[in-house]
Amino acid sequence: MQIKTFKQGLLDSNTYLVWDEESSEAMIVDCGNDPRDITPLVKEAGLDVRYVVLTHGHYDHADYIEDYAFYFPNAKTVCHEAEVSVMNDPDANVSALLGLDREYPDPDMTVDEGDVLMIGKKEFAVISTPGHTPGSICLYCEEERVMFTGDTLFVRGVGRTDFKYGSGAELLRSLRRLSKMDGEITFYSGHGDEGKLKYERY
Repeated sequence: MQIKTFKQGLLDSNTYLVWDEESSEAMIVDCGNDPRDITPLVKEAGLDVRYVVLTHGHYDHADYIEDYAFYFPNAKTVCHEAEVSVMNDPDANVSALLGLDREYPDPDMTVDEGDVLMIGKKEFAVISTPGHTPGSICLYCEEERVMFTGDTLFVRGVGRTDFKYGSGAELLRSLRRLSKMDGEITFYSGHGDEGKLKYERY
């Protein structure tokens, strides 16, 4: 499996292009970076983008979602079912704080705890990690020991809970759940660098 990180997104958010080399199937995690930065690599590697997944619906992770749907028309847009209300609410998706008042379209499909997204033969389990937002998710590939954590967990940090629908109590429960997982998991967060789960125990 290959992972390419794009780090120049809105409010310094990360977008990830993830693909299975054997099948050339791919997914994109979060939509804060301009898709035109990603399309050259997709074309060069001959990738088939199957999913565009939002770890949550805040502005800096969702604002290019319609552009991704345009550039990758065969890919399904995906988020947690509880996140649709965040995406449709400028106060909840934080765009109103920036004077933008964005309302994002409903995804093509919603997911919940226990669902699995397949990229070739690679399984990415959906882990519900509410707190930063009610529908925040992590995506975990056990075979590769890789997880995408969005704004739930950063290297030496966690997501804010002072935005609309945020909950510090729920976030702590989510972090404690992640703390029980394999410490050798490499996690890729919504901002900043990747890290090892064993160094982020709560």
